[in-house]
Amino acid sequence: MALTETERLERIARLVPPCPPPNVHEGYDLCPLHGVPWPCPDTQVNWLARGLDLVEAQRKHIDALPKSADLFLTAADMEYDPAEDDSVGSVGGGM
Repeated sequence: MALTETERLERIARLVPPCPPPNVHEGYDLCPLHGVPWPCPDTQVNWLARGLDLVEAQRKHIDALPKSADLFLTAADMEYDPAEDDSVGSVGGGM
């Protein structure tokens, strides 16, 4: 018995699992398994077989990655003025 198109695509998606996304927040953009730009062909095949939009799937996976705390500054961090910091010594080292 021949497979329907849906069954065939489901089987392809099971045979070709997607690769994990690279840690883009640390500056990586290559597939951790294949060393090619991510999403790699294996990941794209899986997403296409599942009927996912490639751009939306990529965005969803990247948004789900844990983010480094030091990449997200608060408003107080942005307003830092070294002239107001008492812990900083004088530049000239005056005598």
